[in-house]
Amino acid sequence: MGKNCFAIHLLQLSFSSVLLFELARSFLMLHLISKPHRDTLRANAPDAQKLFVLLKVIPAAPLASVRPPLALALVIDTSGSMRESSRAPSGSRATSKLEHAIEATGAVLSNPRLVENDLISVIQFDDVARVVLPLSPLGNGRDARAALEKLKGYTGGTQVAQGLLAARGELSRILQGGVAQRVLLLTDGQAFDPDACREAAARLAEANVPLVSIGVGDDYNEELLRDLAEIGRGRPYHLPEIERLDEVFGAEVQSSVREVVTGLRAEVQTVSGVSLDSVTRVYPDLAEIEFSRDGAPLSLGNIMAGDYTVFVLELTVSGMARPEGRVRLAQVQLFGTAPTRDASVESPRHDIVVSFSDEQNRAEKVDEEVLGYVQQRNVDRLVQGAVRRSGHDLPGARQSLQSALEITRRVGNVHVTRLLQQSLDELGEKGQLSSSMRKTIALETRTRTIKTRGADALADLPSEDDIRRLTGA
Repeated sequence: MGKNCFAIHLLQLSFSSVLLFELARSFLMLHLISKPHRDTLRANAPDAQKLFVLLKVIPAAPLASVRPPLALALVIDTSGSMRESSRAPSGSRATSKLEHAIEATGAVLSNPRLVENDLISVIQFDDVARVVLPLSPLGNGRDARAALEKLKGYTGGTQVAQGLLAARGELSRILQGGVAQRVLLLTDGQAFDPDACREAAARLAEANVPLVSIGVGDDYNEELLRDLAEIGRGRPYHLPEIERLDEVFGAEVQSSVREVVTGLRAEVQTVSGVSLDSVTRVYPDLAEIEFSRDGAPLSLGNIMAGDYTVFVLELTVSGMARPEGRVRLAQVQLFGTAPTRDASVESPRHDIVVSFSDEQNRAEKVDEEVLGYVQQRNVDRLVQGAVRRSGHDLPGARQSLQSALEITRRVGNVHVTRLLQQSLDELGEKGQLSSSMRKTIALETRTRTIKTRGADALADLPSEDDIRRLTGA
């Protein structure tokens, strides 16, 4: 009898250990919802067929409930052009862009979402870069505000890469794990070192440090800032006037303290005859994800709590005529780090499965939620193509913008619809796109994607071949 009781006790302990292990795993889990835009493809068809797969990523509730400690590096352009006055309301004193930048940085120090143990560093750059505030706790507010005044003492050129590398150096001083990090770059001029900037952004991405690029006025290189944000897994902003800088800094602080998963990676394994063609983050903002074709994990960036993040995988199914039946085309699994727990997180492995059928009506049915996100990706491609063409092919630029406008109307993105209508109006009135309008549509449309709702006749919008023709891709 004693032996039986002992055996039962061991079984109870074993069961409890398994239960505790599974409970711990659920605390460090990513929820992944996957869905193809078509549940059925054509059977016995040797020609290529496109398949778009929605990946919706949601941190588990225990992960989302704890706010990570934060380290911010603000990289401020102090070149001569930053001393030019911004437009001031009637009756008020004209202030320079640099003075506005100092005020906005000072507002970050007192942002109520930050706590005393959060870290901040301020770096200036012109011909060279200097750390005016080494990475320090926000509790040292007096030292930080004194350091901001030093920004007024510099002037020169626009060596952006040196500023980014200095920021990387400051953040590398963080010895403990579990700290979310972010770099905010502010500039109003043409970088002297664009290639070095892209290399610096890649180094930040390798360290799971999002790079937010903020361009002020009409003279900066919007293509470079778009690329830096894309490489660095951050967001690009265009500020026609620097008075909106407070708003942007505040929004980035708010999103930073909600990032509960960093360094998200995806392993995507496809079966024979299926290729991965593109990966795009489409919500809450849009960026194309670069990846190698050798099967290495995809680097997807960081994930916020309080909302889901959406990616779209573009697959091509070709190379063989498949018979009728249900087939797995790919498997997807996510991995990342939870800064609040300094631990790894993952999702269950997901199978991407579709049916092959000879019934035409089944192959024509599409999922409107998935297609809505695909069309928002297409809007960005059309807009970027229009911006490139606007200097030499106005009819082509107008056609791309008109197609993008029709998509945003169907999807229901009111803000982007208004921006695109303004760009078409400007083309009609002036016969060209101004520098400010090019920057606005190239960058702001990327930060204004929306959650997809059901939309009528989305399938009647431009096809993938149409999009490639319009964008010249």
